[in-house]
Amino acid sequence: MRATEPLATVKGYLGANIRRGTQLPDEEPLPAITITRQMGSRALSIGKQLHERLQAKCLPAQSNWEIFENDLIGRVLEQSDLPVSLAKYYTERSTTFLDDTIEDIVGLHPTAYTINGKCHQTIVRLCQKGHVIVVGRCGNLLTRNFPNVLHVRLVGSISIRTRHIMKCMQMSLAQATKFVRKEDALRRKYAKENFNRSDVNNPLLYDLVINTDDMPDNAVIDLIEQALAAKTFAAAE
Repeated sequence: MRATEPLATVKGYLGANIRRGTQLPDEEPLPAITITRQMGSRALSIGKQLHERLQAKCLPAQSNWEIFENDLIGRVLEQSDLPVSLAKYYTERSTTFLDDTIEDIVGLHPTAYTINGKCHQTIVRLCQKGHVIVVGRCGNLLTRNFPNVLHVRLVGSISIRTRHIMKCMQMSLAQATKFVRKEDALRRKYAKENFNRSDVNNPLLYDLVINTDDMPDNAVIDLIEQALAAKTFAAAE
């Protein structure tokens, strides 16, 4: 897949939904999902398969389901007249790390704080429209008061998650263990710096927390789909 394809998907989705205008007061918002995760809990694989299943069940008159992760940053960078190639540096790491990295490499502005803020605004707009799965970037905190959004947290033991990373990224045990612990810590720091929340593992921040250690992807997707149906029904009452 060409690097421009995910960006084109975001642009097309946002454009189609923005052209519909603001939702009418009596219009029920479409359901949406945020997925936050510990490193190595298979969120990308599960998210993609969940998207395929929901889209397959989507009625012809409804808007398509979409899934967004790192491609959101490409959209924000383009709007800021920055090279889309910088997207790899704007990951869920601490803002200080991001600022130092970007400025050391290219000396460009706006800062990571600005880029993160624009990304957060985009997530809010996507979830307001619905039929979207947003992976990462504290989507649950951004949309915590949205009745149409299901908030999912994927977790797992350090040993299982490390083995998954070893397999996927061709790392040694020592390398994978260090990588998983570092990424988990950086995601916690991202939540602290951007939302002043240090309790990302608090189950009360989510509608559904799933331990993926002993559950295949299909079983995890079944649980998410059932929870989405239940929350959608409750929101409509």
